Amino acid sequence: MHILVIIWTLPVVIKGNQIAAFLFANTFFSFLSIPSVVIFFRYYNHSINKKFVITYNKLRFEDEKTGYVIELNTHEIIEIKLIQNHNNSKLPWCDLEYFSFTNETGKKIIVTSFFMPIYEFWMCTLARKVSSKKLKIKEVLYPIFKSLS
Repeated sequence: MHILVIIWTLPVVIKGNQIAAFLFANTFFSFLSIPSVVIFFRYYNHSINKKFVITYNKLRFEDEKTGYVIELNTHEIIEIKLIQNHNNSKLPWCDLEYFSFTNETGKKIIVTSFFMPIYEFWMCTLARKVSSKKLKIKEVLYPIFKSLS
């Protein structure tokens, strides 16, 4: 959208010499474009060359490139957080969300919407070993997380 606005307004700016309006429009759209690019690349980097494996009594997150593995027993999970954008939001990152599992020792697995949305996790029969009573939903403006690896 930002690029289309630039292409559409550039001839008007050149003919009318309205540089201030052009700078204002670019600044405004930058506030939407820059966070969406940052959020997208954070999710992409956290999802590329990774595996999220659900077994009968364990959740496993593997980084195939580095060999880093996080494994949580389902009965040790104390908290499940779903972080999503506000409902009815029209921001460019409105479909991006993530959920995380935390165990008693503080180990955490973060699953982005690039892997699966949370409703797909609950539809898996193996995931029913994880109690949905531990689920906490939080709506935020920027659904971003700190990288673990």
